[in-house]
Amino acid sequence: MTSVLAAFLLLGICIFFHELGHFLMGKLVGVTPKIFSIGYGKGIWYKKFGKTIYQITAIPLGGYVQFYGDNLLKKYKRFKKGDFLGAHPLKRIAIAFGGPGFSILLGYLVIFILVASGWQPTSNKIMMTQDHPGLQTGDTIISINGEKTDSFEDIAYHIALSPTLDTTLEILRNGKSSRIVTNVMGSDGPRYIPGLRPYGKRFLTISDTDTEKKSVFRADDKILKVNNKPVSSLPDLKKILDKHKEKTIEVTLERKTGSILNPSQTRVQTIQAPVYRKEMLVLSNLEDAQTKVKLAERKIGIWQKDMWQTIRLETESFSQWEEMKKNLPAGKRQFYIGSVLVSGDVSYTQSNLLMISIQPVIDAEKATHPTDFLSMITRSFDQTVFITKATLVGIYRIFQGKLSFEKSISGPIKIMAIAAKTVDTGWEHYWLLLAQITIVLGIMNLLPIPVLDGGHIIFYTIEWIYKPLSPQIIAGSIRTGMILLMVLGVYVIGLDIWDVFVRGVLY
Repeated sequence: MTSVLAAFLLLGICIFFHELGHFLMGKLVGVTPKIFSIGYGKGIWYKKFGKTIYQITAIPLGGYVQFYGDNLLKKYKRFKKGDFLGAHPLKRIAIAFGGPGFSILLGYLVIFILVASGWQPTSNKIMMTQDHPGLQTGDTIISINGEKTDSFEDIAYHIALSPTLDTTLEILRNGKSSRIVTNVMGSDGPRYIPGLRPYGKRFLTISDTDTEKKSVFRADDKILKVNNKPVSSLPDLKKILDKHKEKTIEVTLERKTGSILNPSQTRVQTIQAPVYRKEMLVLSNLEDAQTKVKLAERKIGIWQKDMWQTIRLETESFSQWEEMKKNLPAGKRQFYIGSVLVSGDVSYTQSNLLMISIQPVIDAEKATHPTDFLSMITRSFDQTVFITKATLVGIYRIFQGKLSFEKSISGPIKIMAIAAKTVDTGWEHYWLLLAQITIVLGIMNLLPIPVLDGGHIIFYTIEWIYKPLSPQIIAGSIRTGMILLMVLGVYVIGLDIWDVFVRGVLY
């Protein structure tokens, strides 16, 4: 419940401050607000103060400020004092810019408060979880393609939006700097270097438990020790379980016990966990039979019926595990996984398991940037510029066709899901996410699309420099823009629902 409320709070704060910017700028330039609304549709709560109605609606996925005298298609005999269309174009430009400006300002203020309270970004020191030419654990990446990288966030950004697959890295190793040219992965989504992680302490956390049994574990438990032996990786855990022959095993874990005011509070406790002996299918040395692309190894348990039932021979699929073992015996084989024909080594093995989903996590090392007042101001500004630049470059890469729209865009449902997940890791991460989202909201609203603030700024600028466009042209453009955004919104929400509720993926 805390996570859900926090998600709604995040979206509400972003919307409120955006609309507050329009509202206050209107007041400042002498234009009278008629309605201040959080959400669209009929108000479920409203109150009139002075000449303005303040309301919250049943569909809180957005908001708006309506001003008196802003109906383009209405013929006014004369404008009253405070009417929107009676104001000078520069005043209307100021009102239109007020929303995005406040969104970006809110992001800056939140980042400044975080920096002032001691927040530091992740350091630019790296850890490699798999071999990659020229890189190793302990290296510090100080620039990418000539751009300085002061944090791992900088590193991830420059790699994700790299214009080419060949990327030049300047690294610091044992006090000596050198340059390497390396290939990054990713053709239509954000680019990445396989195995590249921030440097820090590794540990295992539980992402899901067996829903068919009353598990002694809880989601988000952090595993510290097993049979009094420290574990920090899946191989560590597997080594202990492989030697275990008892029915239960002793697990020391860190469990969250926080409240809404302190969600990161934890306690360490030891539990007796049951160990299950289960059969598993191992698919190794996999290769796409058509493209010859190498694929990752897969381990599928007998209980994961929805996964092994996607494997078939020609048109023959398997409804029973024993049937699959008989028709897909161990050895070098060619078979289908879904609709993809692959070749690889098939084997079956027995494994000792806790029957939980475990995710490796890194407690990343933090940077040590200066903490004097001037540095806090400049760091907050630099971080705001960084988010702004990342947003604009990302949009540009999408239009270039170098980034997939589907993999790069998040709608309100996914944003709320990410916010709900983020608050579990502590309020620091939550407020940083809020700052990022509100800055992105401000930048996106400045795009020159008729229904957005940027489109209105274009209309008012043309009126100021040249002459007013026809009300019919403006209204038609806004209507077209609204339809396109509604279609796009439905599509993005559909993608959100698929990713969050079907695939369970947040990226």
